[in-house]
Amino acid sequence: MMKKYEEYAIELVNETYKGEFLIYGHSHKPCVKMEINLANTGSWVKGSSDYLEIDEHGVVLKRY
Repeated sequence: MMKKYEEYAIELVNETYKGEFLIYGHSHKPCVKMEINLANTGSWVKGSSDYLEIDEHGVVLKRY
């Protein structure tokens, strides 16, 4: 199912919102994919406390 969501996100970023960066969460699998302008914050459950650091250099996944 996540693959399908990611494909849809890529479509949105490349077509409808060209040049934008899509950030979403609550999938339990945090990631940052700079090559496709996509970041997932995951969710803060069962000890997970990942977050995103965003600045002029890009988006980085961090652990708290």
